[in-house]
Amino acid sequence: MKIKYILSLFEKYDFPQDFFNMPSEQLVSLHANALGFKLDDILYRQLSDRACYIHKISQYKSIASLIKEEGILIKEDNCIDVKGYCEFSYFVFPEKIININIDALRRLEQSSRKIAGRKISDSVSFKDIAIAHEYCHYIDFKEKYKLGGSGENKKREIIAYLFVKKHLNLNFYTWILDLCYLKDLTENL
Repeated sequence: MKIKYILSLFEKYDFPQDFFNMPSEQLVSLHANALGFKLDDILYRQLSDRACYIHKISQYKSIASLIKEEGILIKEDNCIDVKGYCEFSYFVFPEKIININIDALRRLEQSSRKIAGRKISDSVSFKDIAIAHEYCHYIDFKEKYKLGGSGENKKREIIAYLFVKKHLNLNFYTWILDLCYLKDLTENL
């Protein structure tokens, strides 16, 4: 992720309020830029359609029941070091394991509350958000879905964020949580 670009967003916008009020397509475009690629209308529609498809095949079931049906194991850990940095969660395929970093999710929730000045969601936990995100990755890998072009893993991230928003019926794009966490970190440097 382009940290300098993200820091410029904190200066350009009234963060996080502008992000909560921003149209999804605009916010997803900023996310794509942060990941290092441009998002045009066609690519946005492709990513959004994939997220809607995964939501539809999930038959509007709860994430807990979907995880159970697929036989996915949830492991909770306190520090998951992947590629030299700490992750909130990640999926291990084909073992069907979602690893959740409980301490990191707790810090994410604290940062979000501090930066946003309020609790982000009363209806869903940060753990459920992380599990839903990884479930989306599981479906992509299970179905061997190919996006084509460069940056496929980065595009998969956006699909997962869009899926979480839709499936958990959230009124915000959950990349905002990552940004709250980063903003809190940079304020404490």
